[in-house]
Amino acid sequence: MAPEQLQGKPSPASDQYALAAVVYEWLSGERLFSGSFIEVATQHVLVPPPPLRDKVPGFAPAIDQVVQKALAKNPEQRFASVLEFARAFEQVCQAEAAKQRAVSAVPLGKPLTIYRKHSSAVLSVAWSPDGTRIASGGVDTTVKVWGAANGNTFQTYSGHSDQVQSVAWLYDSTRIASASNDGTVQIWQAT
Repeated sequence: MAPEQLQGKPSPASDQYALAAVVYEWLSGERLFSGSFIEVATQHVLVPPPPLRDKVPGFAPAIDQVVQKALAKNPEQRFASVLEFARAFEQVCQAEAAKQRAVSAVPLGKPLTIYRKHSSAVLSVAWSPDGTRIASGGVDTTVKVWGAANGNTFQTYSGHSDQVQSVAWLYDSTRIASASNDGTVQIWQAT
């Protein structure tokens, strides 16, 4: 529970604190505080949360800062809303993942195949489980299904009204799920 909730003054910011406590445990593998109920309650009110990097060596400081802000003892020092916390957490995680990809990128030579049928940025790509096709979704609101070996376009799905953020195949390669900024997830035949 958030410090203010333990003091009998819950607010919407109390939910943000609780979510941040769960995120902290998820990332570190340990609860924020431990002990008896009274000890834990006292720690939530008085003790600053231990930095995640103390629990997980090499942990990204930027992610720790976002979680620590959501765990502020004073609700006014937290994010303006749970949604703002979630967005900040997502952004910092994506930035850290991009850094990791850049550090670990090793040039492997020339591309085997280049697929060029989207009219703007591609946001998601997924191999079919059988390995014969690739689905891609993009800003142009379409999902393209390609032949994995030759890059030929088998199908263009145009059911979304906004950019397609994610695509995924059913285990048997017969259907594709696509998620869009239009607020829908659509399932459709991949044949």
